[in-house]
Amino acid sequence: NGPEETGITFYGVRSLSNRIIFILDISMSMKYRAGTRFPVSGGANVIQPEGNRKIDIARAQLKTALLALPEGAEFNIIFYRQGIEVLHPKMIRRTDRNLKRAFEFIDRRRPAGGTNLFDALHRAFNPVEVLDSGTRITDRNYAALADTVYLLSDGEPNYGRLQSSTCMVQEVGRLNRSRKIVVHAIGIGEHNVSFMRGLAEATGGEYAAHE
Repeated sequence: NGPEETGITFYGVRSLSNRIIFILDISMSMKYRAGTRFPVSGGANVIQPEGNRKIDIARAQLKTALLALPEGAEFNIIFYRQGIEVLHPKMIRRTDRNLKRAFEFIDRRRPAGGTNLFDALHRAFNPVEVLDSGTRITDRNYAALADTVYLLSDGEPNYGRLQSSTCMVQEVGRLNRSRKIVVHAIGIGEHNVSFMRGLAEATGGEYAAHE
């Protein structure tokens, strides 16, 4: 069995996709101790957390998932607090060089500020901004972009263009009529359960909750 059949695992949620965007919360609350140290699994090269904070566990989960991506897979990373930070303007291929770049990006980010979840999601669903200058996205080339999103959140959205969970699920549903992205929603700590579960259900993804 090749790695394409094995897939990756992020907080226990498995995916066989080769085109994944990881969206992770780095708001202030991520610097606090996790309720439980959720085990990292899902690859031959498992990276253990360097501490017991939520951000420590998230970094280890993300790095392990990236290492488990098969050759030829493409990925991107979006971190959000009041604003959003994106690893690269477009999807990048899994190479040793790009993994090193991604790990440095992951390690440099520190938890701070509020929670702008919608703008991070919108960035993943609206790829017009990520294409080369002068090129506009069409239904024909959506297939070349991400088809799967892992979304990690540990709190209520309190920044961004939309903060209502109901409105966010509706907007993602509207965007997804053409995009067809599966969103796996992972909530840790005191997150908005109905929103995260609703987002997963609306896109055909899985919802998981951890302390």
